[in-house]
Amino acid sequence: DVIEALRAQTVVTTNSGELLATVPMTYLRRLVRREHGVDVHRLGKRTLSATQLRRVAYHIRAKRGGVLFARCWMLVEGETEFWLLSQLATVLGYDLDAEGVRAIEFAQCGAPPLAKLANDLGIEWHLLADGDESGSVYARDAGEYLRGESPERRISQLGYRDVEQCLWHNGFEDVYRKAARITPRPDRRGPPPHRIIQKAVRKRSKPYLALAVAEEAAQRGRRSIPDVLRNVIETSVQMARSASVS
Repeated sequence: DVIEALRAQTVVTTNSGELLATVPMTYLRRLVRREHGVDVHRLGKRTLSATQLRRVAYHIRAKRGGVLFARCWMLVEGETEFWLLSQLATVLGYDLDAEGVRAIEFAQCGAPPLAKLANDLGIEWHLLADGDESGSVYARDAGEYLRGESPERRISQLGYRDVEQCLWHNGFEDVYRKAARITPRPDRRGPPPHRIIQKAVRKRSKPYLALAVAEEAAQRGRRSIPDVLRNVIETSVQMARSASVS
């Protein structure tokens, strides 16, 4: 209120996410120190439609303004991937906060607005999508904002319908069986994987199971982490490190 009451043009420098949450996004200038000096980034006037700007302002600025200080956004579909990748990064020996990597769920506002915002603000990004039809749409839409880069650098897509199926088929079947209280039968007959996963989710929740997998991965070691998830984490960390010195 004090700043708004000033009649002169005012420039405020801050690293406060709370302050950013009160400022219209078009007023923001993101300063990035480079080897040659300091680059200034801003959201273009025509980058986002009015609807996209409203969704992004709510999803990013009002809810978690601190992500605008990140060097790289790890874009994930929902809460399960948010918790899972953050914990698996620790197993791999990375502190995502210290590296400047922030996981952001994009399903509510869509991937394109976040990718466009990141491009304008000079924030690196890497997207993880499910292997189902919706995931393919997310990956295709995000692919329109690569700016000449290879899709592999910006987009990863699971080889399975969802992250639970991916974890099941990559060594964590027992976590879901334990949660569902269904043991494997000697004749290998029984409910299919997706039925067991559904029962496990009903008894617990997807975020709970994600953390259970992360705890199991911590005991087994980094080699137990599925390649696609390890690639998302390592790529995001490398992009963040490159962004700080490029």
